[in-house]
Amino acid sequence: MSGASLIEKVESLPAFLRGPEDDGVGALLGAPAAGAGASPVEDPRVLDAARTVLVERLAVSYLAPFAPAAERNAQVVAVLRQAIVAAREAQEAENPLYGVPLERDVLLAIYSRTIGWHPIQKYLDDPRINEIKINGTTVMVQEAGGEFVVVPEQFATAEEVIRRASFLATAHRV
Repeated sequence: MSGASLIEKVESLPAFLRGPEDDGVGALLGAPAAGAGASPVEDPRVLDAARTVLVERLAVSYLAPFAPAAERNAQVVAVLRQAIVAAREAQEAENPLYGVPLERDVLLAIYSRTIGWHPIQKYLDDPRINEIKINGTTVMVQEAGGEFVVVPEQFATAEEVIRRASFLATAHRV
C-alpha cells in the first residue's frame, strides 16, 4: 500500500478509526461519507443486535419505563459502548454494532427504538409529567396539576404499543 494515495489509505481504515474530519475529506473530494444514508438508529440489523445486548446485559430494573432516567441512561450507554468497542477490538466487521458511533445521543436513540418507548420515551423520562395515556396510536400526557394534552408524538400502529407492553411484561415476568 506504499503507492496508495492518502485518500485510499484513510478509506481503507476501519470506520471507527476515521474521525469526522476524515469523512469530511472524502466529502470535499466528492466521495460519499462512510455510512452515508444508513443511520444506525434506522438500521434493523443494528437495532436487533442492540436489543439483544441490552436485554442480556442491562439490569432488569432499568427495563421499567419509569426507571430513573439518569441512572438507566448511564447504564444503557455503558452497555452499548462496551459491546461496540468489543466488536471493534475483535475486528468483527460483520457485527452490526461494529460501525455504530459511540455518541451518547445515538446510543440513547437506539435504546429508545429497541427496548424503550420510542416516541414517548422523553415524556416517561420527564419528571414534570404525572401521567401518560395511550389510546390506539394517540398519546396524551398530563403535567402536574394540568389537563391531559394530546402530543404530536404517536406510535406507528397499535400493535407497536402492544409489542412494547408485552416486552415489558415478559422482562418483568408479569
